[in-house]
Amino acid sequence: MREFTINFTGDLDVLRRLEALPARAQQRVLKPLMREGARQIAAAAKSEAPARTGLLATSLGPSKLRTYSGTQLFVAVGVRRGFRRAIHRTARGTLRYRSKKATAAAGPDAQIANPVKYLHLVTGGRKAVAAAARKSLYSAMEGRFFGRSVAAAAPNPFMTRMFDSVAGSVVANITARAAVLIEAEAAE
Repeated sequence: MREFTINFTGDLDVLRRLEALPARAQQRVLKPLMREGARQIAAAAKSEAPARTGLLATSLGPSKLRTYSGTQLFVAVGVRRGFRRAIHRTARGTLRYRSKKATAAAGPDAQIANPVKYLHLVTGGRKAVAAAARKSLYSAMEGRFFGRSVAAAAPNPFMTRMFDSVAGSVVANITARAAVLIEAEAAE
């Protein structure tokens, strides 16, 4: 997982005012900024996601903002749960995902996609797997084994590329907005 720390630099008066604010006031300023930064990163991740069905991009988003030990704020961007859907092929041959209601009504033969289960395969790729002579079905007519056979897939580290490209602008945006909000909070 990639992460970054935001360091406020620049106006020493603003830094002194931030330190002078009580912890509760600091969080009133920083929490909205953290949420905004997470939304910017999630939007960039959605735009970079590969679009096989569109389900992966739909499921990307920020997590809930958490506070650890009273002062540390933490938010992550990744695949959210609850986006398990049935997928189907349209008349034009493209894959699309169905609604929650259609997924629930889909029979046992429906093809199901769950981005939580396959994001690591998209970003990391996979090796080719071929059926072996053990615990597989063998066809003497065709002279081949049936079982799990999967082609290799090249890794697509779109999350890493996206994060590296957007991190600087998110930090700059948060830092610039923080200076204004801290001065307004300190003035109250």
